[in-house]
Amino acid sequence: MYIHPILKITGGLSTPKRGASPNYSDFQVIMALFNIGQNPLGRKTLGELLGVGEGTARTMIEKLQDIGLVKASPTGCYLTKRGNKMLEELKKRVSHHPKIDVGYITLGKENSAVIVRDAAHKVKSGMTQRDAAISAGAIGASTLIFDEAGPRIPMINADENMQARMKMLCEDMKMKKGDVLIIGTGESEREAERAAWAAACTILEGC
Repeated sequence: MYIHPILKITGGLSTPKRGASPNYSDFQVIMALFNIGQNPLGRKTLGELLGVGEGTARTMIEKLQDIGLVKASPTGCYLTKRGNKMLEELKKRVSHHPKIDVGYITLGKENSAVIVRDAAHKVKSGMTQRDAAISAGAIGASTLIFDEAGPRIPMINADENMQARMKMLCEDMKMKKGDVLIIGTGESEREAERAAWAAACTILEGC
């Protein structure tokens, strides 16, 4: 199975060949790169964003340093030239919207979104994405597909109001046919963000 280039590298960080596995997942590595790419972050702040302890964040940072994606400084970690190049490549397929208003499409307090371009063919029922979000400690995730039939959420019979809202979301986020919108839902913004990334990573594995 084809694996997205970023997961070929970051996947090895969460699934070592020997020894104990670290207490983080592939989606948290990708989250780390997106957040560090915006602003230098210390391990405490990064841990809070990812939902891991400071020690786990330190381990992740050290491994990202080992493969040349980040460097540490007194003001926090920042991406290297190689790290920035990898992030830019990922952004060609993925866009991140930390906080969005989805109306009553979801029932959670906070919602965050990740769009995976040209990946509609990877989604079946959406249950895999929902389960990944729940495993990440969130309420869940909704998977919106934009295809020839328009926007739809698998296994959901949307009424006219929901259809209109989904269409508006697709327009606002400049989605194209074949794109997938993952809406992570949680009690806090950070929880919702982790849900969106955890669910999106299940699709990236085959993109």
